[in-house]
Amino acid sequence: MKAIMLREVRQFFNGRILLLLFGCCLFGFTERRDTSLSYEQFILNMIAEHYYLTYFMIPVFLLFTYKSLEEDMDYVLIRSRYYWKYFLAKASGFFINIIGFVGFQFVAIMLVGIGLQKDNSFSLIKNHFSGSEELFIEYAKYFHTPLFASSVAAIYMVVGLTVLFIVFLLLHHFLEKKIVLIVMITLYFFMTLGIKVPGLNRIPFFFMDNYIILHHNFTENGKIVMSLISMLLLLIVAAILVKYFWRKRLTWAIKVQGKGITFYYARYLFTKKNAAILLVILLFISLWRMINISFAENPNAEDFFLSMFYGHGVNEFHMLRFIEMLILNGGPLYLFAIFIESISNEQSLGLTIRLKYKRNWVRTILQITAVFITFYVVLMIGIGVVLCVMNNLSISGLTVFLIQLSILKFLDILFQFFVFLILFTWKKNVTMAFLIVLATNGLSLFPVTWMIYFPTGLSSMARSSLILGQAGVTFQIGVLILGSCVLLQWAYIKFHGYKKVLGG
Repeated sequence: MKAIMLREVRQFFNGRILLLLFGCCLFGFTERRDTSLSYEQFILNMIAEHYYLTYFMIPVFLLFTYKSLEEDMDYVLIRSRYYWKYFLAKASGFFINIIGFVGFQFVAIMLVGIGLQKDNSFSLIKNHFSGSEELFIEYAKYFHTPLFASSVAAIYMVVGLTVLFIVFLLLHHFLEKKIVLIVMITLYFFMTLGIKVPGLNRIPFFFMDNYIILHHNFTENGKIVMSLISMLLLLIVAAILVKYFWRKRLTWAIKVQGKGITFYYARYLFTKKNAAILLVILLFISLWRMINISFAENPNAEDFFLSMFYGHGVNEFHMLRFIEMLILNGGPLYLFAIFIESISNEQSLGLTIRLKYKRNWVRTILQITAVFITFYVVLMIGIGVVLCVMNNLSISGLTVFLIQLSILKFLDILFQFFVFLILFTWKKNVTMAFLIVLATNGLSLFPVTWMIYFPTGLSSMARSSLILGQAGVTFQIGVLILGSCVLLQWAYIKFHGYKKVLGG
């Protein structure tokens, strides 16, 4: 037990702790400059600083936690005799680490604040207006002095971070490490979304800031009790699972029963890894778009979907918008590129004989691709609908609008895939074909009026009549252009391009 605890502590306190201290001191000196707070008030302000905790300390904690997750060593388990003892030793070791994690920051803040006037009260709030006033007013309702409030906030932080580590350690025991990473990223984005959208973080378990930042529980009566009960329930569930079900392993494999070439190839594209990649991409961009429109006056669901599918316009350049468009369209194309390369490299004589005709191979690939693009577009719309419902944005009356968005996005991605497939049949170079397709998205940057009708990226709302009025592309024209291009590409591949697919 003791050896395991000491090992956890030694692994934790390495060069990474300097990153934490550097960021803490840098932010502390920035806050200290031109401040009129007292020494004690400055400490409270720093230990409860929203931006520092959300955008620096918590990501660093998640990084430390992820690095601390490792596979259970057999000889250590044998020496521990019982798995729950081994788990308890690791959790205890990390509890010590968390005390140091928070304690080092507390000491660093105290050192940075040296030289400020001493006043361990909230009295200055009456005569001083600052961005911290609202925070201090809330703490003054529950605590008599800032120093006592700082101590309680730090203790609460230690408890919350320890509970979160135990949860992640438990998940790592039952799941793969990469799945735990996805959970961490998802919870972090939920947390940032909950901070931006009032009332959303009332849902227990999904918003970890409630377990770390004390004053986030001051927004409603009884919320602190709910957070404490939630942490207690998490610990109880963890104890039961570790004690009685530690031999079990959770698997996320989706077994699709089917025969034939289509199912044989589908297993290359429909994988857990690919689904996780698409989910992370869509969650990230959807949450980012939701946060952006939350600052607008009276936002609605249509505003969100227009922002989500905005893409990039013609004869202009906005870096972030352009990158978002490349990620949304390039994500599935990248997976297609890997898919095509994998199945091309695995061609065998037996499989070729079973196909009988090269045209069968192409038809199979197109079927799988169409289903995958449909899945991607439905997932994109579905995540958007869920976020709108969670934020009380009504989607009534948007059915036709969402169908139109889905059709345009489906045809846009399918068109780009066909371009990729045709280039691949010509040159047999996956990387070159993928990069050329991505580069075609940049053609809209040229200052040519007719480029608004260029097929690549035509699903962008930035080119639509909804944004540009009469100068934009209507839904009917967009479908006509993309549909015609897709039919021409399909005809070429079906009657001629398929001959080059398998090296013919």
